[in-house]
Amino acid sequence: MQLNISNAPGTIPATNVEFLTPVVVGKTSRTLDSLAAHFESSLHISTPQNLAVQESPRSLRIPTSVIFGGERATCGTTPGKRVTIRSKVQSFDPQPAHKKTVIPQELHNEVFIALMAFCHSRYILHIYHTNIVKDANILMHYALPTPPRFPYLPERAAIAINCDVVDKHYSESEILHISAIDYLTGEVIIDALVQPVQPMAGWHTNQDWLSKQAKAATTITGRILKGWPEARAEIWRNIGPNTVLVGHNLHRDLTALRMEHWRVVDSAILVSEAVGYSVKRRWSLKALCNQLLNMKVQNNKGGGDSCIENAFAVREVVLWWSRHPTEVLEWATHQQKEWHKGVRQAYNQRRTNERRIDERKTNVTNSDVWVWPTGYEGL
Repeated sequence: MQLNISNAPGTIPATNVEFLTPVVVGKTSRTLDSLAAHFESSLHISTPQNLAVQESPRSLRIPTSVIFGGERATCGTTPGKRVTIRSKVQSFDPQPAHKKTVIPQELHNEVFIALMAFCHSRYILHIYHTNIVKDANILMHYALPTPPRFPYLPERAAIAINCDVVDKHYSESEILHISAIDYLTGEVIIDALVQPVQPMAGWHTNQDWLSKQAKAATTITGRILKGWPEARAEIWRNIGPNTVLVGHNLHRDLTALRMEHWRVVDSAILVSEAVGYSVKRRWSLKALCNQLLNMKVQNNKGGGDSCIENAFAVREVVLWWSRHPTEVLEWATHQQKEWHKGVRQAYNQRRTNERRIDERKTNVTNSDVWVWPTGYEGL
């Protein structure tokens, strides 16, 4: 087939370009249109009038099966020979569908103002050890505050983050997975594995999500962040000093990221302030989702917790908390009563056990007391 290509302004001169194709399927004009659209060429293509088009001896059959399982993809082709393609990309099990509240665009400003009302003061953050670096030489790197944003770069108003952190001892912690979503839109911003800076031998972790796939993923190249410095850089690309960070027990995540941030909404601190400081119980994210939202999370038996699932869960908890102040007060009052009731029951049980021990000591019979034999009383 021979095409006459006329020169267009700003293009390379070309004439009489030949395409060696034995068979052209479909109509000539439609085929040329699709060819031009595919390459998005600025060249003007003209068709000779005497171009002969041959019909395909066999109708084209669209592939009907594309199966992605693990690292293999099987495609149905024509003729009936099956072609197996093996991908070199590390594959992971798909994440389950997450519950996500959709906030209309016109309500974003109202939701953000409500979220700002729950930002903790610096005094509260100091009490709960958030943004406090007790050991300044954590891995010989200082914790840095969030840098200011450039004027031409967009800044997220609020994001919810969650990190899977492992500890060796107090001054050393590493991130294995980091997830961040937009608090207002629910858009997934970051969901990546993190290759630890230090070897994992000797680290204390009881988390089941550190599976064989995750261990293998920390040694391959791809969409994997190199240690906490790249994880922190990814966070800083999307936030500024005025961005609100939402999370659960954020002090642990910020310590692992070696960063300081002062606009924080921590669901664990919200619960502690609501129930009162006299209540010593600390609620996990799983317990909050179960009691407040009637939503089950972290139910992957043997597969561990999902980092992105926890990020969505903490977003739902804070959204519910900001929109239901009456229910929050009722729940907090009920938890206070249950806590003090349990404390009184434990105190009464302890006093009962002490009285029983005292009674056993006073009701000892004479046969149980050893007496000196006769003649030895004066010794």
